[in-house]
Amino acid sequence: MADQPVAIVTGAGSGVGRAVCVPLAAKGWRIALIGRTESTLQETASILRLGTRAMVIVADLANAESPRMIADRTIQAFGRIDAVVNNAAILITAPIEAADGSVMQQTFATNTIGPALLVSAVWPTFVKQRGGCVVNVSSMSAIDPFAGLGVYGASKVALEGFARAYANEGKKHGIRAFAVSPGAVETAMLRGMFSESKLPRSKTLLPETVAKVIVACILGERDNENGKTIVMPSPI
Repeated sequence: MADQPVAIVTGAGSGVGRAVCVPLAAKGWRIALIGRTESTLQETASILRLGTRAMVIVADLANAESPRMIADRTIQAFGRIDAVVNNAAILITAPIEAADGSVMQQTFATNTIGPALLVSAVWPTFVKQRGGCVVNVSSMSAIDPFAGLGVYGASKVALEGFARAYANEGKKHGIRAFAVSPGAVETAMLRGMFSESKLPRSKTLLPETVAKVIVACILGERDNENGKTIVMPSPI
């Protein structure tokens, strides 16, 4: 079992995070399931039926101590880390004039700084192993934010920049990195903003559709796009 690969997946309790875990588990990966709500993480663990090959870690990435704790606990449990999927995010809608320090600090702490600190904590393991993969889940809001999504979109722009940096600096160590930038994805977070009357399901992406691209990046099937942002527009 020691040679079976290990992934850290944040936001693993639902949506895209859970959808990433399912195919990885089917391919024999061991997974550290990260999120803020233990009950939803346990639901994901039950779906995967991995037993000791899955570990639930309740953590808030906005807490500066969480990334190091996640990396340390994963290494202690599994002995290695082969991929990090930075999927967890918060979305606070605010028009420009209301985007105060609190909105910016909360958004960037969870969406950008926490994920970056997690990769920094895992990086020495990747270097030691001579390989690893980071997939940062971005958003089309980084390209064309709706009104009220300026801060959220900016936090995702920074996340894409980190992916490019990881690919460049990691090349000599066999480390790959990608950003995946989907449009509207059918998740609870989306429905907290838009009703189906305003945004029908026919114009949203399924979490499994996005997850398929993320998993392909991890498995080396899209290495020609290493360091790039893979854009996935919503259906028209």
